[in-house]
Amino acid sequence: NWLQQSNIKGRVNQFGLLQRFGPGSDEQRTKTTQLFFDISQGSLNFHPQWQSLNQVDAKLLVDDTLTSAQISSAKLGQAELRDADLKIGGYPKGEAKNSLLNLSGEINSTLAGVIDVLANSSLSGQFGVLGDWEYSGDIEADMDLVIPLSKISSIQPLTQYNVSSRLFKAGVAIPSTPIKLEQLYGELNFSNQRGLYSSLIGGQFWDEPLQIEFFKQAG
Repeated sequence: NWLQQSNIKGRVNQFGLLQRFGPGSDEQRTKTTQLFFDISQGSLNFHPQWQSLNQVDAKLLVDDTLTSAQISSAKLGQAELRDADLKIGGYPKGEAKNSLLNLSGEINSTLAGVIDVLANSSLSGQFGVLGDWEYSGDIEADMDLVIPLSKISSIQPLTQYNVSSRLFKAGVAIPSTPIKLEQLYGELNFSNQRGLYSSLIGGQFWDEPLQIEFFKQAG
C-alpha cells in the first residue's frame, strides 16, 4: 500500500496503536485499526513522479482506509513547505477515490526552486522550454494538488494541480539570448488546465517598465 511504498524515515517522537474488535466470530468480526506517528526530521516519498519530502516535521494518522498528515514544515526539492495537509483515502473499501493523494500547503522559496519542483514532476511535459530558463528572486505560494496513485481511468479526470504564487523582485532570463526580465512582481499561477498564467505581472525589461500577461494558447 501507499504507506509501505512511501518509505517513511525519521525520528519518531510519539507512536500510538489502537485496535477495536466488534462482536462475532473471527471471520465476521469487524475490526478497526488506528496508527499515530509524531515524526521529526523525516523523509517521505509520497509519489514516484515527484521529488520526496525531506526534513519533515509532521503528525501522521492511519485510520483504516484514511491516511492523513499535518505537516508543520518540510522541504519539497528546494522549496520550503509549511502548514501542509496530506490525505489519502477515507472512502469505503474498493472505492476508486482511495487512489487519490491530496497535498495542500504554503510554500516559501526562490522562484527557481518552485519551477524546479514542478518541472521535475508528473507535470514536466507541460513546461516545455520553461524548465530551461533561468530564474531568480523569491516567491510565496499556495499549493493544492490532487494526484492519482494509480492508472484507474475513473479517477484521472479528478486530477488537479493548482499553484497560486506571488513574486518578489524576481527575474527571468532566456539563455543564449538578450532577453532578461527583472524586478518582477505580481501573481504567477499554474494549473493543469491552464498551464502557467497571470493576469498581470509588472517589472523591467532593459531598464524600461514592463507589464506582462501569461496565458496558454492552443495550437
